[in-house]
Amino acid sequence: MLASPVFKWRWLLIACIFILIVCITFYEPASEILCKAERSEGAGGLSQLLLNASEKCRISRDNPCLRPFVPMGANFLSTDDKKIAICKIAKTMSTTLTATVCYLDREQEFLAQNRSIHTEIYDTRFCGKRIEKIGTPISGNDTIDDWNMLAIIRHPLERFMSGFIDKCIWMAMIPKYAHFCYGCKGNLPCFLDRLYKHALRFSGTENWRHIGFVGLHFYPQNWYCNFLEFPQMKVIRFTNGPEGLSRMRNEFLGFLKEAKVADTQLKYIESELSLKSPHQMTDSTLMDKYLAELFSSQALLDKFMQIFYYDFLLFGFTV
Repeated sequence: MLASPVFKWRWLLIACIFILIVCITFYEPASEILCKAERSEGAGGLSQLLLNASEKCRISRDNPCLRPFVPMGANFLSTDDKKIAICKIAKTMSTTLTATVCYLDREQEFLAQNRSIHTEIYDTRFCGKRIEKIGTPISGNDTIDDWNMLAIIRHPLERFMSGFIDKCIWMAMIPKYAHFCYGCKGNLPCFLDRLYKHALRFSGTENWRHIGFVGLHFYPQNWYCNFLEFPQMKVIRFTNGPEGLSRMRNEFLGFLKEAKVADTQLKYIESELSLKSPHQMTDSTLMDKYLAELFSSQALLDKFMQIFYYDFLLFGFTV
């Protein structure tokens, strides 16, 4: 059974309270991002097409948009020695962040095996799951204040398109993976429609909590990380392009410096982040093709915003 109007209103209220709490705590830069989203016109100054789509997501009794903060669980990349925990979000630098935390946790072993952050591959990652903690990184006598916690959030449109091309086009060409992306075979309207229906079902009942491969890579980023449980978590957002990536790198290095990571380690991480990873390749021709298809249809944009509206609003992204 899907969520009742009262159930939906409760989560909309929680979203508003979340923004208000972060705004009044003056925590940087998360508060700056969230407060800007609250103050900005519409859903963060979106283009007119997306503004039209977002109108259907305004608070109302029949709001069709996915509610925020659905408890999807949190997977933290953590190093107990340095008390650093980074929330792992699929299609948001997850392989690079996994390699970075692995390096910080087991530096000598990592380098002795001729590993490097920018060349790590997820399936053969050096630390495996040994640096991953589900739910919370905190254990023993630790408190939240003992930990430096971070979530890196990617522009929702860029994350979606990167995932769609990677998982629904390239991987789906391999016969054994042809069923990926609900068997839509690269059909964007088919995939958006089925993603919305599955996510809506996931969010609307406690009896159906199967995330699956698609959900793991495409569900809204505000569903990850247990943000409501860890309001002090620092948030860094990033967009593609030299300027966006440079800003993200500087903020990430600043976070590590505040966590008292050694200067030698910071220099190594900075040099690695400036190198292109093999898993960062995106086919620009395909990207242009599917962006054009998305923006040529108000119906597709409506569906897209019904899925990702709260990622735009809560994290202050613009288009």
